[in-house]
Amino acid sequence: MPIQNPVIGANTAIPSPIFTSIAHFGSVGAIGGTTGILSFGGIGGQIDGFVITNTDGNFLVLKAVSDSTAKLCLTHTGNVGIGTTSPSSRLHTVTASGENKLIIEASATSQTATLSLQTNNTIPGQCIVYMGRTGASTNGQVGYDPGTDALYLFTNNAERVRINSSGNVGIGTASPSAKLDIRPASNSAAVYGYGDRVYLQAVDPNTGGSPVDVRLWAYGQGNVVNEAYVGTWSNHPLSLVTNGNVRMRIDTSGNITGATISSPVLSGTTTGTYTLGGTPSLAATALTGTIEVARLGSSGSASSGTFLRGDNSWQAVPDPFTTGDVKMTIKTVADSGWVLMNDGTIGNASSGGTTRANADTSALFQLLWNNTSNADCAVSGGRGGSAASDFAANKTISLPKALGRALACYGSGSGLTNRAMAKIIGEESHTQTVGEMAAHQHTMPRTSPCTGASQSNASGFLHGSGCGSSTGNTDSSGSNTPHNVMQPTVFLNIMIKL
Repeated sequence: MPIQNPVIGANTAIPSPIFTSIAHFGSVGAIGGTTGILSFGGIGGQIDGFVITNTDGNFLVLKAVSDSTAKLCLTHTGNVGIGTTSPSSRLHTVTASGENKLIIEASATSQTATLSLQTNNTIPGQCIVYMGRTGASTNGQVGYDPGTDALYLFTNNAERVRINSSGNVGIGTASPSAKLDIRPASNSAAVYGYGDRVYLQAVDPNTGGSPVDVRLWAYGQGNVVNEAYVGTWSNHPLSLVTNGNVRMRIDTSGNITGATISSPVLSGTTTGTYTLGGTPSLAATALTGTIEVARLGSSGSASSGTFLRGDNSWQAVPDPFTTGDVKMTIKTVADSGWVLMNDGTIGNASSGGTTRANADTSALFQLLWNNTSNADCAVSGGRGGSAASDFAANKTISLPKALGRALACYGSGSGLTNRAMAKIIGEESHTQTVGEMAAHQHTMPRTSPCTGASQSNASGFLHGSGCGSSTGNTDSSGSNTPHNVMQPTVFLNIMIKL
């Protein structure tokens, strides 16, 4: 391709032609002033070539001769525009109509098509792909932070998801602390599933055993079954935990153990049998319907609790025993809140009481002090001004004597002697006195009669003329041994309520 007239000055018409026309190269246009044009035309002046234009020395534009629209633009700053003469970045493509698409293709076998975003190795910046409308081009972002080795997603120009260098995924947080860390706005769902029988499922492979399968399930099934399920779908118990401790466990047979239920609200009519293992505690504050429940104390005794009436009010469970009540037993150790009537003494913790020395004896101490005499229930050192003052003075009081004794009611029965409270009378055996004997006669032994003697029918003695006075005794009988006066008896222990 020989060149004619090789020197061309500014604003000088180009000799026609500079290049010898060869295949498909047409005439070359003029170059001059601040705008230069290099035109590639067809043979014989056909307009099917390209024009390269230098505008004011700022950028080069490549366009078709038959089309005034720029196809490719290179600015003096090095920005390249495709479809625009005002590229705002190193590569800026614009499509006025149709699809604007970038294709990176590796056509060779087993080769990778790659789009690589890289930053400075010493002080790295961000690697970001922006997405958005014109004027809001950064609203959507896919970014990578080389400094923290984290990948993040933006919508509406705000971070929504982050995957940190450990593989933890955070939604609503830039510092995920678990494989999936979701932190939604207040009063909003963290996870939402919608569909027929949708459920959340967690499975522990349980190496060495059967997998543990836990599910939270919304179960509609065509509006036939409308329930929510939570629990294990494998053969494992379900435990409810608070503060890291198991509070209630439901075993695979449906039995509940270790339950402490506080402030339940029950409604409706409940039927069937419900069993709570361990030591259950009910402390309800509201109830509607026809259910009545009892609240027991720590000992499980009804006397230490209350029950809930049908009108939603709590009623104390009546204690069948109060201070001073007595009961028979074959136990050898007293129940809680009771003492054995073992002829001992009671008092406060410093009293030295032989049966019980404790503050809980105060009520019984005062009852005995007020209702018995000192002769029957003696107070150590004698009775003072009051039961309370004697108890505070560390004195003891004797329990009514009960060992080996029968019980009887105090007071005056019709035709009977008045008996004082805790009075002790009677004996196991008794030797009769003469005065206690029944009136009776004894037969006198006879001797040989005197001359003219005769027997007196009234006295049983012999008398007559020629006889002097005489005395005699009946034959001796009996041993003066005390006799048993006990009725048929069985012996048991007796307790008295503190």
